[in-house]
Amino acid sequence: MARFFENPLLIVVLVLVIIVVFGANKLPVAAKALGQSLRIFKNEVRSDADRTPTDQVSDAPSDTDKAS
Repeated sequence: MARFFENPLLIVVLVLVIIVVFGANKLPVAAKALGQSLRIFKNEVRSDADRTPTDQVSDAPSDTDKAS
């Protein structure tokens, strides 16, 4: 896969194929949607990192979960 990006001509051909397949009108809409998705993802990761360890859900069973 790394060899694919070493040749700039292949990247140009790939971009042209994407433009032909999706059309020039839909590309800005797709780029905007991708940008919004990345922004939401960053906010979720940032908010998850801000939580304290006690706020996070643990998968390990606690002592109260065990049957008596």
